[in-house]
Amino acid sequence: IFPAEACIRGMSYKSDIFCTVTVTDSTGVRREHRVFFGSIPVMVRSDLCNTMRDDDPDTHIEKLEDPNDRGGYFIINGSRKVVISQERSAFGRIYVHIEQKRNAYYAEVRSSSTEGSHTTTTQVWMTKDGKIYATIPYMQEQLIPIGVIFRALGVKTEKEIIQSITTDDDQEVIEKILPSLEHSFACRDRESALMYIGKKGRKYTKDGTGETKKTVDKEKTISYAAHLMQNEMFPHMGTDLRSKQFYIGFMIKKLIYTVLGRYDPEDRDHYMNKRIDTTGEMMATLFYAA
Repeated sequence: IFPAEACIRGMSYKSDIFCTVTVTDSTGVRREHRVFFGSIPVMVRSDLCNTMRDDDPDTHIEKLEDPNDRGGYFIINGSRKVVISQERSAFGRIYVHIEQKRNAYYAEVRSSSTEGSHTTTTQVWMTKDGKIYATIPYMQEQLIPIGVIFRALGVKTEKEIIQSITTDDDQEVIEKILPSLEHSFACRDRESALMYIGKKGRKYTKDGTGETKKTVDKEKTISYAAHLMQNEMFPHMGTDLRSKQFYIGFMIKKLIYTVLGRYDPEDRDHYMNKRIDTTGEMMATLFYAA
C-alpha cells in the first residue's frame, strides 16, 4: 500500500512489528515463535515507506503519489498528521500566582515521577483571612490546613513546623504562620492527621460534595492517606517524608514572601518557566505507558 491509497481508503499508513520469542519448556527444549507485537505509523518518505523503494517519478505518478512530496508526516485514518514539539510548564518548580476571582495567593508545583510519566499537582493557598491551606493530589477541591499536612508528614511540634518553613528570627513570617497552626489544633499526632486527610479523599467522600460517607474504615482510611502523602505528593522526591516536609515548607515560605512583597509573582509565560517536550521524548513516554 502507498500513502495516497491510504488517504483515499481512510486507512492508517503503518507497519506491523513482530518479535521473536524463545520459549524453553520443562524438558529443556527451546522453541522460537514469531509474535505480533503491534503496529506503528510509518513516516512518509522514511526508509520504511514504500515510496522509497522505487525513485522512478513515473511509478510514483502511477500510484497517485506526488514525486515532489518531501514527506515527514504520518497518515492516520486517512488524515495527514504531523508530530510537533509541545510547550509546557517546567516540572519540579514552585510558582506563586494570584487568583483574581478569589483575590488570593497560591504556590503551585507540578511534579513528575522519576520512574515514569506519572505527574501530580500540589498547591498551597493563602486565603483572605490569612490562613494557609494545601491541596494535595486526588483532593484538589479539599483545602487541608498546613498544620495537618505537617503532622501527616511526621512532624510532632509547632516549633518544628515553623523551623521547616523559616528561621526563628523572622517574626513577620512567623506571624503569618501562627493563625494556620491554631486552625490545625484538632490534629495532634500523625494518626489523627492521616485520618483527617483520608476522610476527605475521593475514595471516602460522596459524589463531588466533599461530605464524608457514613461508614469509614479507620485502618483503610489511614492507609489511603499515607499512600497519598508518600507516593502522590511530590513524586519527584521519592518516598522520603522528611524531604517532603522541608519542600512544602519552602513552598509556604515562598508564598508568604510573595504576599509580603519580598518576591514578585511568577510570570506564567516567561520562557524560563517553560520546557519543550520533543517528539522523541513524547514517543518514549507513550511506549513506556504502553
